[in-house]
Amino acid sequence: MFDLAFSDSSFGFRPKRGGQQSVQQVHRLIKAGNRFAVDVYLSKFFDRVNHDPRIALKLKINEVKICVAKSSECEYLGFSFRSGYIKWSEKTLERFKERVRRLTNRNWGVSMHYQLFKLSQYLRGWINYFGIANGYQRCLDLDHWIRRRVRMAYWRQWRKPRTKVRSLLKLGVHVRTAVACGISSKGPWRSSKTPGIQQALSLAFLKSEGLASLRDGWIKLHHSQ
Repeated sequence: MFDLAFSDSSFGFRPKRGGQQSVQQVHRLIKAGNRFAVDVYLSKFFDRVNHDPRIALKLKINEVKICVAKSSECEYLGFSFRSGYIKWSEKTLERFKERVRRLTNRNWGVSMHYQLFKLSQYLRGWINYFGIANGYQRCLDLDHWIRRRVRMAYWRQWRKPRTKVRSLLKLGVHVRTAVACGISSKGPWRSSKTPGIQQALSLAFLKSEGLASLRDGWIKLHHSQ
């Protein structure tokens, strides 16, 4: 009976409700014509709220953190709402890229197999939550950037020219191309875009090694049967 008294706008700690449903409701409210938002921060909510359902809540509002702004200028749970669409906020994208950079860092000191496993684990979890946004093209762009980061990580792990040439040959690259790549003075980021490395570490190869795709995750969320 207590659960029935919750507001229909309450999404926290409720069965079959969560952040995604909350974001979608905000989107519906904006599309219905609500152009302004009030962001209120309840100071130390879980420390001060009385958890006894028989007693009224006594909450303190942190007036310093009250914000009134146009809905198009607000962020909510990592999303923004512009031009009639749910989009990722800039902070969300910055945090995402920073995490991917850490997961593809050459100084991590782990095998590429494990590196791809942890990276893909993060990518799947991220797109399962943030995939509700209108972001198909951005998924394509991010996938391209991620694959280039992964190719750079492989190139750094191979280290020595001889190892690089031998690895490229093993992956089907022609001898002349493999040698040219192996002895190149280009840095890892520039090298990751060269034809020989792209041929060896192709999309099909990276997928076979377990690299997840944001695009595939987005399509699964929006077009699953």
